[in-house]
Amino acid sequence: DNGRFEVESMSNQGSELQDTLINIERLQFADINVALDIEKGEVAGSAYRLYKAAFDRMPETEGLGFWINSLDRGANLVDVAQGFINSDEFRVMYGANPTDQQFVTLLYNHVLHRPPEGEGYQFWLSSLDAGVSRAQVLKDFSESGENITQTAELIANGIRYDEWQG
Repeated sequence: DNGRFEVESMSNQGSELQDTLINIERLQFADINVALDIEKGEVAGSAYRLYKAAFDRMPETEGLGFWINSLDRGANLVDVAQGFINSDEFRVMYGANPTDQQFVTLLYNHVLHRPPEGEGYQFWLSSLDAGVSRAQVLKDFSESGENITQTAELIANGIRYDEWQG
């Protein structure tokens, strides 16, 4: 079902026809853009999940369009995650300078919507202690199987976004 979008139309005789588009990543209509590249590792889905992970809310269509465009042009998810971490909205949610313990706990709460569990919590703290960046950890939470499952229904029919004109 990946990359498949069905369009129903009526013929002149009134009988229903069905068109199937295969391997289409984006649809552009006069009034809406829809991204269908929603799987793990695909641009729009990854941008949406990262946005939701960082801010624990649905992305606005213009901002999402900006980040989809950035990823299309070669930015990677860690760069985007760092951009989110540098934002005022992120600092309000996570604090200006949270400890690693606070940061990981807040990621569990905001991304996975549950408290951290011992082994996983220690893994992330050890990763940070070993020099893994907070942007990498945010990206890894975002693309985790658990977060992909939690967001799957939200984007199953594609993701609406505004094309970035910058």
